[in-house]
Amino acid sequence: MTVARRELIDDKVVGVYHCRSRCVRGAFLCGQPETGGNFDHRRGWISERLEMLSAHLAVDVLTFAVMSNHQHLVLRNRPDLVAKWPDDEVARRWLLIFPRRRGPGGGGATPNDDEIADIVRDPSRVRRIRGRLSSISQFMQVHSQHIARRANREDGTKGHFWESRFKSRRLLDDQGVLVCMTYVDLNWVRTGLVTSLLETQDTGAHLRVMSAEARKKLACLRDKSNSSRPVLPEQERAKEEELATVRRAKWLVGFGRGGGHGGRGTAMPIAGVSEEEYLQVLDWTGRQMRPDKRGAIAPGVVGLLEGLSINAEEWAGSVAGYGSLFRRVVGRFENIKKE
Repeated sequence: MTVARRELIDDKVVGVYHCRSRCVRGAFLCGQPETGGNFDHRRGWISERLEMLSAHLAVDVLTFAVMSNHQHLVLRNRPDLVAKWPDDEVARRWLLIFPRRRGPGGGGATPNDDEIADIVRDPSRVRRIRGRLSSISQFMQVHSQHIARRANREDGTKGHFWESRFKSRRLLDDQGVLVCMTYVDLNWVRTGLVTSLLETQDTGAHLRVMSAEARKKLACLRDKSNSSRPVLPEQERAKEEELATVRRAKWLVGFGRGGGHGGRGTAMPIAGVSEEEYLQVLDWTGRQMRPDKRGAIAPGVVGLLEGLSINAEEWAGSVAGYGSLFRRVVGRFENIKKE
């Protein structure tokens, strides 16, 4: 039974949502179909678009996963943030998403003062736009439409690219966010496309793992630069490459205070969990999904899960059975009962 979007998503309150979209008739979003052709380059379209939208809209991206014919996004709406923006900032951000003019390269031109003033002089319009800037539905619409139009243009076709409107689940608490993010970040492992977390592609976890490895290499390079030996050109190049890798993950919401894109000063809604601990949970959980890699649960993982009132022995099963265990809401049993 179809449920009205307003009953699933409350745009007026900060919330975290798991959003899913599937291509029409199981067509290929990315990957290599049996009929020939390769669409792997479209994976970059998804992350580029998410990064751009998260910079201009009041919606945070916690993680994502791009599969061969569907996408998973974990998003948090921020009506609290957009409420603080002055009217001209609201107008400017809206025009960056929906530009009135094209620039020299064919992309949207930077809004000018007259275009911004035209919106600001209409308070009712500013009010509507302010609500849309933090709307999950608006975010999904401008994201999915962009990808659909670009793919259809590449394929030389018209019509629907996505199967239907996006599906969503509301994540009620820390436990709900953790199990959902783990499920999304391990989609490549769960479906058997890769055998370990390090091999995952096109996920928030992949960006975080690569960023963590880059930070370790940067620390080694800094130690070498602090020595009496001269810094070699190849070391400078290596430093720039690692810094670029770290920057590629900056648009995702970070763990700990001050995390998140654009200096928003917000953190992942999982109290007391660091990025290193989260990646440990991902690594161990992913191993439980491979018969050849299972092992005893790590003490650190046990402590983290128990700190969130999660039964460590049932954890892997909850992640593997996420799709069947949870419908419209995800979280602790007592919180689900209240809904």
